[in-house]
This record gives sequence, structure tokens and C-alpha cells, in this order.
Amino acid sequence: MLQELGNALSFLVLAGILPVVILLLLKYFRPSLPHAGKMMTYECGEIPRGSAYVMFNNRFYLVAICFLVFDVEVALLFPVLMLFKDSIGTPAATSVFLLSFAFLFVLLVGLIYEWKKGDIDWVKDVSDRRKAFLGEVKQSGQGRLAEVSQS
Repeated sequence: MLQELGNALSFLVLAGILPVVILLLLKYFRPSLPHAGKMMTYECGEIPRGSAYVMFNNRFYLVAICFLVFDVEVALLFPVLMLFKDSIGTPAATSVFLLSFAFLFVLLVGLIYEWKKGDIDWVKDVSDRRKAFLGEVKQSGQGRLAEVSQS
């Protein structure tokens, strides 16, 4: 047992030291040719405009998380349903069905909770819709409302 602990400790020490040694060696051997293109914020070919710190609406993250949850649900439920198809007519069919039903029930409870909390609604109420629409019209300076009010 002591030998196994020594092996694990040697791997941990090696895992801690090796990256530091590699980074130090690469710092001394790599070429350093800074120019204006490399010093820009983005190196993707686009010329940056404005600040890089943009406040995103948190609802984008919520939609992404909901998508991931239900995407993972399908990925996890598909093999279980294939087992259910193979186990129809056997005693294991009931346990596979209850397992998949319990999994779907937990996700359904989470979806109902988010729905009741109002986090799934993109625009919370009518006044927020009006503010969002008027904000977009004012920012763009164009749109049907701006054209109607000018005439």
C-alpha cells in the first residue's frame, strides 16, 4: 500500500512541476514579435469598435441553459428508451418505464417551477414590451413608429 501511495504522490509532483517547466522553457525559446495586429483586442480579422465590455441580457444565458438541459434529457433518455423497447414483455420493463418516468417528472417539475417564476418569459409584461420596442426604435432612429411620428 505504501508503494501505491508513493506512485500516486510521484504522479502528483510530476503533474505540478511538468507544466511549469514546459512553460518556462517555451518562454525562452519562442519568438517574440509583437506588432499592432497582435496587440489588438481581437485577432479574428475584425477591427474592434467600442468597449469590449458589453452587458448581455441574462435571459440569453437562461435560454442556453434550458436548451442544454432538454438536449441532455434527450441524449440520456434515448438509450433508456431503447432498453425499454428491448425489455417489453419482461419483468424489467416496469423498472425501465418507472425510471424514465421519474426522470421526465423531475424535469417537468423544474420546467413548471421556471415557468411559474417567470424566468422563461422573454419580456415580462406589456410595459416591458413597450419599453423594449421604443428603446429599439430610439436607438436605430428608424422604424414604423419613428416614421409615423415624423409625418
